[in-house]
Amino acid sequence: MSQAAENYLRHAGVNNPRSELFPRARQRLHVPELSLPQTTDATEHLRAWIEECDAVLVAIAARKEATAQFDEWYADKYLRRQPPGILESGILAPAKRK
Repeated sequence: MSQAAENYLRHAGVNNPRSELFPRARQRLHVPELSLPQTTDATEHLRAWIEECDAVLVAIAARKEATAQFDEWYADKYLRRQPPGILESGILAPAKRK
């Protein structure tokens, strides 16, 4: 086979557009260009973490304060009105008549 024929066959597609038995040429797939977000500095990440930790500390302090207020209310409204012996898990036995 001549050199020109070999070059032609190398560049020819491996499909036959006139036959259903061979695969058809496929359209080119257009993929959008990937764009990665710009990286941020470590100081910005650190500042965000510091703000988040400060918010968590404020939430913890508020929770402790609310818990202390509830404990105070519970002791004042409920525990103070209980008869003696209930809170210490003592047995309340009526005195026997003599």
